[in-house]
Order: sequence, then structure tokens, then C-alpha cells
Amino acid sequence: TMARARRFFQIAYFLPHAVPGLIASLIWLYLYTPGLSPVTDALDAFGASWNFFGEDEAILSVVNISAWQWTGYNMIIFYAGLQAVPREVLEAATVDGAGALRTALQVKIPMIRPTVVLTLLFTCVGAIQLFDAPKLVQLRANTMGEDW
Repeated sequence: TMARARRFFQIAYFLPHAVPGLIASLIWLYLYTPGLSPVTDALDAFGASWNFFGEDEAILSVVNISAWQWTGYNMIIFYAGLQAVPREVLEAATVDGAGALRTALQVKIPMIRPTVVLTLLFTCVGAIQLFDAPKLVQLRANTMGEDW
């Protein structure tokens, strides 16, 4: 049962990356559009409001779309990198008295440094190629006008 749960979460984390960027952007535009979105309805129900297409907020909307799409991909790479850390090294750290935080910071992260560099490289390339989400948010903001 634990293996099934692990497999389910691996698929669930990677699934946003499998959705094409244009489709994901359109889904997020639906979730951001006032009067259509359950997100804006929920915010209104709590007395809060957020203009997802506002001049200052639009960049956060684009960042959210991009982060949602690429987080699963990076998680899979990090998961594979962590699986490559030898168990003997982790056991040696435990025997030496290292706790979970110290093991993570001083053993695991240095051992997966190439993985971190790879994900940073992929993320930077993805950010450079990012076009569809900002363009759709810009178009939607222009059609919404300044009256809301």
C-alpha cells in the first residue's frame, strides 16, 4: 500500500508537466477570471479580493502558472537524484549522530549538487522559453479593462 501511495504521488506531482503549457494557461485564466472562477468566488466569500490581472499582480499570476507546470518535473529529477545517494552514507551520518536536518544539509544536498545544477539549468531554459502564459494573461488583462 505504501508503494501504491508513492506511485500515486509521483504521478500526481508530474501530471501538471504533462499538460501542454497553452492548455494549462487557459485553465489558469479560467481560475483567475472574476465571475467565472471558483477561486475568486471563494475570495469574495471571505471578504477578500485579488485582481489576478492587475498591473502589480499579473507577474505573480504568471509565476504561479509556471511554477505549477514545472514543479512536478523538478520533483521527479530530485527524487531520482536522492535515490542515487548511497544508503551507507546516510547510515554513517546517522551513526555519527547527525539528525535529519543536518543529514539533509550536509550530506544529501552536497551529494545531489549535479541534480540541483541540472534543475536550475532546466528551470532557466524554461523561463526563457516562457511565452504563452504571459501573453495570455496580458491579452486577458487588456480585454478586462481597467474598470474592475
